[in-house]
Amino acid sequence: MKLSIITVCLNSEKTIEKTMESVLTQGCPQLEYIIVDGGSTDGTLDIIKRELAAGHVTKYVSGKDKGIADAFNKGILLSSGDVIGIINSDDQYLPGILKKVVDLYAGTRPDFIVHGNMIRQRQGLLKRIRPRPFPHIWKYVDCPFDHPTLFVPKSIYEKVGLFNTGYRFAMDYDFYVRALAAGVEFRYLKEDVALFSGEGRSGQMPRECHREVLRSQMENGLSKPLCYLTFASKMAINRLKALF
Repeated sequence: MKLSIITVCLNSEKTIEKTMESVLTQGCPQLEYIIVDGGSTDGTLDIIKRELAAGHVTKYVSGKDKGIADAFNKGILLSSGDVIGIINSDDQYLPGILKKVVDLYAGTRPDFIVHGNMIRQRQGLLKRIRPRPFPHIWKYVDCPFDHPTLFVPKSIYEKVGLFNTGYRFAMDYDFYVRALAAGVEFRYLKEDVALFSGEGRSGQMPRECHREVLRSQMENGLSKPLCYLTFASKMAINRLKALF
């Protein structure tokens, strides 16, 4: 089984080497590594080109995109692997995890999504984030899964569709809702998969993220009363957090 890993970056010279190292030191056979750069103006491209020349990066593209969802889609369309993982340039895979993912898919038809635990790093503190229980219910609240921990067969992207470029923050949530509606199985790997920096845009702009989640819920036909109730609750909680 061939595994494709995509890293999306923009002006990431301070962090991308650690991300690359976390991918390239896994000892994973049949690994394709793709970098999608948004048109960096710092030293990011020099790092990418060096790793490309060394044969560590399989291919890369660089240029202005329409946002993170568009960058994800570019990487997916470039991928030739059976299964695709996406790790952004602020994040890292934990040691040995790619081999465990490959082993889980070995001898099976790759028609399910693998996901696991995420370690969030924020202000020097580490916290394990496990997948939320009952995803068909949790989708009325927020993301049931954490994007850096997911590995998605390319056939599922072909079935469900790529990321919706109309979203700046909730493109992953929107994909999960569509995948769940299509009957895709999400199989839990009881392992810590990725280290997440916890400083992404969605974490810095929670209200905008909540609004996009609500829009996705409406576009995907979820229960309006329930979704508006959870939306109001999340907005109220964020107001309270701002006061203290």
